[in-house]
Amino acid sequence: MYLAYIHLLYEWNRLEEAEFYFGQSLGRKDHQPLARIRIQLGIAASRIEQAKGNPKRASELLAQLKSEINSPDYAFFIVKIETEQAYLSLRQGSLQDALDWLERCGLAHTDEVSLNLMAEHLIVARVLAASERIEEALYLLERLYLLVCKGDCLRDHTKVLIVQSVTLWHSGQTEAALIPLGTALDLAKPDGYIRSFIDEGSVMAEMLNAYSNVQQDSNTSSGFYVKQLLRAMNDTPEVDQSPKEKLTGQEFKIFLLMMDRLMNKEIAERLNITVDTVKFHIKNIYKKLEVNNRKQALQLAKKL
Repeated sequence: MYLAYIHLLYEWNRLEEAEFYFGQSLGRKDHQPLARIRIQLGIAASRIEQAKGNPKRASELLAQLKSEINSPDYAFFIVKIETEQAYLSLRQGSLQDALDWLERCGLAHTDEVSLNLMAEHLIVARVLAASERIEEALYLLERLYLLVCKGDCLRDHTKVLIVQSVTLWHSGQTEAALIPLGTALDLAKPDGYIRSFIDEGSVMAEMLNAYSNVQQDSNTSSGFYVKQLLRAMNDTPEVDQSPKEKLTGQEFKIFLLMMDRLMNKEIAERLNITVDTVKFHIKNIYKKLEVNNRKQALQLAKKL
């Protein structure tokens, strides 16, 4: 449950909260014997560091993770970690490291695709595209697309479409690239996905601007979603927002309970969360509302 929530917070670009719950999960002893969970937590932590602009730390976490594997499934987990290292190399501009991984990973664009190897297949496609082997990348991606269409995994479906669109864009097929991008936006919009798009970097900003330009009306829900993604990429804050628009759903619930004069322990009991989690959310509330303490927050609430 921690891992799933960390992934969701990351996707929503709520990196500080994702990092907080990663720390909470590491404090638990019951997951220590479960190598699969430990590996997935480590990979999630590396992605958080990369997203925060700490590529060196992201690399160190993956290297540390490799050294800590103690499992009969050692070979399986090494594949997962090295795949993530190849992806990190691409994001950091180290194409040669990614190509070296492609040479030794034993995967090819002609392999039979499966959901169990979705992460690996997608990185193969990315490396092929980055090395200008466009046709091979698109061949693999087309089969991945057919595979995800049969299943019910929104995140995989969205990611395949995004990689397709980026690959087409890099190959000069700009109009064709906007078709899978539009489908990805339609799929991801209801759940507010952010990182799947902005992790693609500056090329995604170009594509989103191009997509916005060809839309008839930028004031539709899709248009607002594209603007939200572009703001996230530029790291510019929202303006003229009410507290309800500034705060997450959980933060706003806590804000309302603060207005009712409930103490931290009472809020925790009411929402069935820990006191530490309440304190974490209150810290974010103060930051977003530009206040320093509970008294100022209540004064602002009264004024509004």
